Amino acid sequence: MTDVDKRLLADLPKTSWHQTFGIWLDNPLTDWRVIKEAKNLLQAVEDLETVAKSALAKLT
Repeated sequence: MTDVDKRLLADLPKTSWHQTFGIWLDNPLTDWRVIKEAKNLLQAVEDLETVAKSALAKLT
């Protein structure tokens, strides 16, 4: 973790959610990217779940 990351994490309890993430909420292009990344993350989790279920089925 970089020093910048540590400073940002240290300040999080002192800042509100809007102050921390407000820049994302005010910028449509960034909002689109955040939504796209969230969808990619969800797809990755679903893929992992499928693989885990398959592996578990093979073990039992």
